[in-house]
Amino acid sequence: MDDIDSIEMSDDDEFILDVELTEASVQDAINMALADEESNSTQPAVTTNMDIPPVSDELLNFDGNRFGEDLLKYFEKDTFEKVLFEHWKQYVPQCYVYYNQLTKGVHEQQVQEILIRPLDIFLYGTIDTEEAIKTIRSFNKRPTVCGRLFKSEEPTYFCRDCCVDPTCVLCTDCFVQSEHRNHRYKMNISAGGGYCDCGDSEAWKQYVHCNIHAPQDDPNESSDAVLNRLPADLRLRAKTLFQILLRFSIRLLCIENYQQTPNELKNEFWDGDHKHYATMLFNDEIHTYDQVINILSRAIQCSKSQGHEYASLVDREGRTVIRIGTHEYCQEAKQTIQARTDDTPLKCEIYPCSFVSLQCFAQKILHYLQDIIAISDGFRRIFCECEMDCCDNSAKEITLTEKVLLGENMLWKSARSALHQLFINSFFMDAEWKKTFAILYMKVSVCLFLLL
Repeated sequence: MDDIDSIEMSDDDEFILDVELTEASVQDAINMALADEESNSTQPAVTTNMDIPPVSDELLNFDGNRFGEDLLKYFEKDTFEKVLFEHWKQYVPQCYVYYNQLTKGVHEQQVQEILIRPLDIFLYGTIDTEEAIKTIRSFNKRPTVCGRLFKSEEPTYFCRDCCVDPTCVLCTDCFVQSEHRNHRYKMNISAGGGYCDCGDSEAWKQYVHCNIHAPQDDPNESSDAVLNRLPADLRLRAKTLFQILLRFSIRLLCIENYQQTPNELKNEFWDGDHKHYATMLFNDEIHTYDQVINILSRAIQCSKSQGHEYASLVDREGRTVIRIGTHEYCQEAKQTIQARTDDTPLKCEIYPCSFVSLQCFAQKILHYLQDIIAISDGFRRIFCECEMDCCDNSAKEITLTEKVLLGENMLWKSARSALHQLFINSFFMDAEWKKTFAILYMKVSVCLFLLL
């Protein structure tokens, strides 16, 4: 599925290359086509240690292996989630800090060792996670769907003879291994956000699979067989971990009021008189760069160049912190911004910095989950089941996926993109779960339409 902002590489509607088509030759062609644009781009400024707060001894001395082994013990005592929340409450605000120059955004300190490594050890049940991953990969069936997510400026291929509609595209690897290379096709450059449709029978009239993803396994094999390849204890740990991480991330991201955060995650700098509040500026798709720059130069007394950096961050991520300090100090910036945009006020919110850190970690968890479910067919199926769990274990509540779809207006660009990619990497990689998601999506769409 291609994104609508892709850039065509050629003006010819139909063509066939008369040279050997390889990934290297395609990349060479793209580099030549983009040479002018790249020559005008500027390199980002080099970040020095002076821009980053020093790492505390507490973070440097933390033993992720030991805590990961402790989590396995807590799991047996049914205190796993409580221990995780206490750990995140203490360490997430320390691991996610802001550069001294706020225009550079958030910096991750020791995140892998303190926050991610223990989760890996718990999931795989051993410190030797690399060997465990190799073993788990050996249980996988050969994939019959690609689902590769396109990065910006990555080539995509559209077959005029076989596609159902122009949004059905292939990545380079699948295209060069398919019959479509001998048909009438177009090569475009993706703006990012789409995915490869190889293996999707709804996207192609014929030649659904490339040679890489051609079905070779027993078509009569039950879907439960995918799960049964994994050891029972691994399945149990995976389901528990996925449920906790998914609920945590969705609850922190799809939230209307930061006070709705679970009390177990609130540290001493959540409320009260302290200097750890942040003024968050959101993208509204209404104001221009120049308008935002002019408003910020007055609200936080920044230079034009700094204002441009803030505007770029907001445009790219969907939001950014523009001031850190006391609640009164942050409120002053918010009031100035809104006073200068009376007709259509720029959205600004004041959050505790620890809440912002938790949200950053929640986005990190979404990317972590994408990496995990890509390791195993069984992991992906377990995760799809977790996505259809109710939000609070109540049969009357909506599912976690419904909560995301209904609460997209609360999400900013980067968070929305991360959740969408997670749906693609889970639901869209299995025909059965893709159908389940499609039904749920239509249900939510009807609900939103009726609310208009």
